[in-house]
Amino acid sequence: MVRTAWVWLVAAVGMAIAGCGQSSFRSGPDYPVKGKILLADGKPLRAGQVVFVSSETALSYVGPIGDDGGFELKQGGRVGAPAGNYKVRIEIDESSFPKRPDKSSNLPFPAKYRDEDGSKLTATVKAEPENAFEFKLTK
Repeated sequence: MVRTAWVWLVAAVGMAIAGCGQSSFRSGPDYPVKGKILLADGKPLRAGQVVFVSSETALSYVGPIGDDGGFELKQGGRVGAPAGNYKVRIEIDESSFPKRPDKSSNLPFPAKYRDEDGSKLTATVKAEPENAFEFKLTK
């Protein structure tokens, strides 16, 4: 009897955790976050997504990058992110860019920007009606 109760408790906790998306852990207001991703030559990055990783909670907030290099954080029916400090990375599908003849990376920017710690890109989202950022992916 005790063993059966224990199994049910573990199963219930597991289902509760599995059913909780990231947005379930978010509380408090979100503030709009928009911006632009530029390559070293000043041209916009035209594909991928930008990811803001909270320095306080390790939760991440994602926004697709448009043809003009612009992005807006949107996910799970919520727009923006809570106020706080963030590390930023760029995620991109390498297959969407042509291979180079020298077989080097086909990324249009250095690979360091694919890691929030290596990128050295940061953002502070403030409790304001607009937060705008511009990130230039230099060589």
